[in-house]
Amino acid sequence: MQLIADTEMLHRLIDEYGLGVMLNGLEGEEIKLFRFQKGDFICRGGEPIDRLYVLVQGRLRVFRTLSNGKSLLLRFCNPPAMIGDLEFVTGRQAGSFVEAVTGGQVIAIDYEVLRAKHGRNPDFLQFLLRHLAHKLDTVSHSTSVNRLFPLEQRFANYLMSSQAAASSEFHASNLQHVAELLGTSYRHLNRIIAKFAAEGVVERKRGKIVIVDSEKLRARSSDDLYK
Repeated sequence: MQLIADTEMLHRLIDEYGLGVMLNGLEGEEIKLFRFQKGDFICRGGEPIDRLYVLVQGRLRVFRTLSNGKSLLLRFCNPPAMIGDLEFVTGRQAGSFVEAVTGGQVIAIDYEVLRAKHGRNPDFLQFLLRHLAHKLDTVSHSTSVNRLFPLEQRFANYLMSSQAAASSEFHASNLQHVAELLGTSYRHLNRIIAKFAAEGVVERKRGKIVIVDSEKLRARSSDDLYK
């Protein structure tokens, strides 16, 4: 990630997302603004994390890798999502992988600074609690989705939710990983793609899955999936 030295932009984003409660009393150099690119990782599961991040621009995908080596999609994040709040409370290493599906920006504050200045601040702790409760709700919802919704609908929503719909394509080489994220097999996912292709929703082209009818794709997705 790249540090952005733009105090005016930083303060505008703080005001826009109502982050004054969290950042009140911190010195200017204790609050940093970073830019990330698509494909960057904000944190990786099993690795140390020492900052609290607030997403203020872009979109992130959160997934967990299990002991059998497979991964499972937990949620997508939109501003103003927090990353590292659970680890701040528990003191543990990052529990999940957080990957950028678009370019964007995050505000970052070191844990050490937050503990020293806000560790006993009831307003900050209430702010943190609200975000943790929202995260619990969305992860619980996504777990239900992975168990109860048909793969066709989950995959359509994955394409809509992950920027693939905006760029109209994604690499077929990622299918194994996508299948794991959606809790299915590579073979089953391929059958769904073949069905979508036969119905004129997507087509395979030079190692890519190209979305050819976003309206048909949207009709197969649901606003309730992957909040």
